[in-house]
Amino acid sequence: MLHAFLHRKVALPVLVIGISLTGVQHAAAGVDAGSVSLRSEKSADTTDTITVFQQADLVRTGYTRLGPALAALLPALSLRQAATLNGEDHVPLASLRGFAPDQMVVLVNGKRRHAAAMFHTEDAPGQGSPGVDLDAVPLSALSRVEVALGAVGGRFGGDALGGVINLVLDDSASGGHLRAQYGQRRTTMDGVPKLNQTTVDNGSGSISHVTGGSRVIDDGDGDSLNLSGSWGFDLTERGFMRVSAGYWADDSSNRSGFDERQQYPLQANGDFDIRESTVSRLTTSYGQPDRDELNIQFNAGVHLNDEVELYGFTALSTRNSKSAAGYYRPLDAEALPELYPNGLLPLIKTDIDDRSFTVGARGNAWDWNWDFSYGVMNSEIDWKVRDSLNPTYGALSPLTFNTGNTESDLEAFNFDFGRNLLLFERAARVNVGIEYRLDKYEVERGEGASYLDAGAADPARLPLPAGSVGYAGFPEEVGVDRYGTGIYADLRMNLSERLSAYGAARVDDFDGFDTMANGQLSLAYQIDPAWQVRLGISGGDRVPGIAQQSYARSTTTLTTGGPVESGVYLPDSTVAAAFGVDGLEAESTFSVSAGVEYAPGGAFSFRIDVYQTQVDDRVVLADAQAFGSPAGTARFVLNGADVQHRGVDAQGAWSTTLGSGELDLTLGISVTDIEADSTGASDALFGATALDQLATAWPESRIILSGNWRRGRFDLNTRVTGYGSTEDQTTNGGQGQKIDAAWILDADVLYQATPVVAFSIGVNNLLDSYPDTLPREAGAPDANHLYPYSNFSPYGFEGRLLYARVLARFE
Repeated sequence: MLHAFLHRKVALPVLVIGISLTGVQHAAAGVDAGSVSLRSEKSADTTDTITVFQQADLVRTGYTRLGPALAALLPALSLRQAATLNGEDHVPLASLRGFAPDQMVVLVNGKRRHAAAMFHTEDAPGQGSPGVDLDAVPLSALSRVEVALGAVGGRFGGDALGGVINLVLDDSASGGHLRAQYGQRRTTMDGVPKLNQTTVDNGSGSISHVTGGSRVIDDGDGDSLNLSGSWGFDLTERGFMRVSAGYWADDSSNRSGFDERQQYPLQANGDFDIRESTVSRLTTSYGQPDRDELNIQFNAGVHLNDEVELYGFTALSTRNSKSAAGYYRPLDAEALPELYPNGLLPLIKTDIDDRSFTVGARGNAWDWNWDFSYGVMNSEIDWKVRDSLNPTYGALSPLTFNTGNTESDLEAFNFDFGRNLLLFERAARVNVGIEYRLDKYEVERGEGASYLDAGAADPARLPLPAGSVGYAGFPEEVGVDRYGTGIYADLRMNLSERLSAYGAARVDDFDGFDTMANGQLSLAYQIDPAWQVRLGISGGDRVPGIAQQSYARSTTTLTTGGPVESGVYLPDSTVAAAFGVDGLEAESTFSVSAGVEYAPGGAFSFRIDVYQTQVDDRVVLADAQAFGSPAGTARFVLNGADVQHRGVDAQGAWSTTLGSGELDLTLGISVTDIEADSTGASDALFGATALDQLATAWPESRIILSGNWRRGRFDLNTRVTGYGSTEDQTTNGGQGQKIDAAWILDADVLYQATPVVAFSIGVNNLLDSYPDTLPREAGAPDANHLYPYSNFSPYGFEGRLLYARVLARFE
C-alpha cells in the first residue's frame, strides 16, 4: 500500500523509474571462434551496471540450452537441478541471488516474458513458485543477454527483487549460422555400488547381494543431440526478418541405486519366489527426463519512414517430456498381479507448448522517443501418465490416463515515452509509461478414471489410491483472471561533472489487492576516469504470482477407515480457512546496496557490489498439515516467512598475451547469506525445518573462473565452477543433510578449419564430480538406497558429459 511504503521513511522521488533494459539490438556474435568475453557496461539510462554476454560466450560453455549456458557464466544465477518423481523437472527453474524464481523478471527485447504453467510443489529449491522457462528460447536466436542484478522494482514492479535478465534477439538482416552437437555421458556414480549377484536363503529368510566397485554409465544413458541455426533476410530495403530454431533430443538418465528389497510375494510354502535371485534390480529411474523439443523464434522490423519502425517477434516451443514416478514392486498393493506381474513403474508424460507474440511500433516525435507494444503469451502443459492403473477398477483398469492440464497466460499493453532534456542546465533523461496486463492461470480437470473411485478395489489390499497410480488426475477445475495497471516514470540526471542520480517509481493496481508502490534511488560518483562508487535504495510491494493464487490438486486414498483426501488447496479455500489462512497479501520489500568499480579502459577491470534485501510476508508453500477424518494432509500457499538476503557479487576481467596467443581471464563471485523467520501467525504452518530449508536450498556461494586462450585457428576455453554448500532438510530422519562444497571443471577446444566451418570437442564436469550419497535412514534403509543423491545438489548428479559439435557461419 502507498501509505505503508511512505512510512518506511525513505525519501524517494515521485517522477522516477527503475532500471530500463531496452530492446536496442546489435549484430549477433554468431559462432565466431574469436573471443567475445563478458564485460561490464554502464547503461545509458541508469547509474547501475549491466553484465553483457554475447552469443559466442554462451555457445562456448558447451551447453545447448539457455538456462545452463547462462548459469555457467553468471555466478548469481542458480538452476534447480532436481530430479523429481512427479514430473516437475520437465520445466527448469532459475534463481538470482537465492531469491524465489518468481522474484526476478525476464525480458525479450525489453518486453516482459510470461511464467511457465508449472507450479512446483516438490521438496526442492524453488518450491511454491512458478518461474520463466529460460530453455524455451533457443540460443541461436540471441544476439546477447543483458543482466542487471538487484532490486529494480521502480520500473518492473516488485517481481524484480533478484534482478532483470533481458534476452536481446539477433536482428541481422543477412547471413546465418548452423550448429550440430552430440553429447554422451561417460561417468562412474560415486558412492553407488554395482550389483554383481543376488542370492536368497529360504532357511533364514534372507536376501543377500554381492557388490563390487561403483556403478558405471557407458551405455548411452543421458545422451543428447542438438541441431540449431539462424538466418537473416531483407524485408524490402528498410527491414529485416530473422528466423532461428533449435531442436533437442535428450535421452533420460538413471542415477538410482539397485533395489535391495524383496520383490515378489512369498510362495505358499513360505519360500522366496524363484525369480527373486534373477530379476533385474535396477527397478526405478531417477535422473533427467527424456525430452524432445523444437523451438522456433521469429524477429522482424520494418522502417515505414525515417521516424517510425514497426517490429514484432514470435516464439513457438513444443516439448515432449517423460520421466518415471515411484516404482511399485510386484508384492506392493498398487501393482495388481493380473496387470503388472513384474512390478509397476508409471511414466509421467507432459506435452508442453509455449507460445508468445509481440508486435509494436516505435519512433520519434517532437523530440520524444515513443514505443507502443502489445504482447500475448501462453504456456500450456498437458499431463498424462502411462504404464499405470487405477486400482479401484481392478483388472479392468485403463493403463494410460489423461490427468489434466495447467495453463498460464499473459496479455500486456505497454506505452513508453522518453526524451533527453536539460534540468537546471544539467543533462537529464526522463521516461514515462503505462502498462496494462491480464494474467490468467487455469487448472483443467483430468479424465474421470484418473481420480475417481470405481468401487472395485480389493478390501484386502487397502490402502490404495483412488486414481491413476504415479500421478493422479486433477479432480477439479480452477481458473483465475487478474487485471493490473501500472504507471511508471524515471529520471536520470547529472548533478555535477562527477555525480549522477537515478530514481524510479511505479504504482500498480491489481484486482483483489491494495494499490502497490515501488521506488528506487541510486547515486554514482566518478572519483576519476577509472574509479566509480555507487549507492542505492529501493522498496515497495510485490503481488503474489497468479499461479500461487490458483493452483490446486488433491488426491484420495482408500483406507480401512474410509477415504482420505490430501493435496494442495487454494489459499482462499475453506480448507485453508480452517487453519486461519484467508487468501494472500502482497509481500513488502526494502533493499540497500553499494558498489565500487574500477574500469580504466585497459586490460584489467573489476567491480564489487554488496546488498541487503528484506522481504516481509514472503509467499511460501505450507508444510503438510493433518486434515480431515480419517486424517489426510493439506497444503496451501500463505504469507509465511520474513526473509533477509545479504550478499556480495564481484566480477573481474583481465586480458594479456600468453605464448603467441591471447588470453582472457574472468572471475565471478556471488556469496549470499539468507535468514528466514516466521511471520508469527504461521509458526505451526511453516515451521523451523521449512524456514531452514528456505535459507539453505540454493548454494551459499558460486565462484566461476574462466579462461579463453586463442592462437591462430585454435580456441581453448576452460572453466572452474565452485559451489558452496547447501542443505537438504528432508532427509536423515528430519535431521537434514549437508551437501558439501564442490568444484566442477569444464573444457572446450575449437578448431576453425575454414572461414566457414569450425569443429569443437569438450567435456562438462571433467573430473566426474558427484555429491555425497544420502544417509540410509533407519526404518527404510532399502527403499532409501534407490535414490542415492539429494535433489538439492546445486550441480545435479549426472556426471561427466563428453560432446562434439560442428559450427558453420555464412555471411
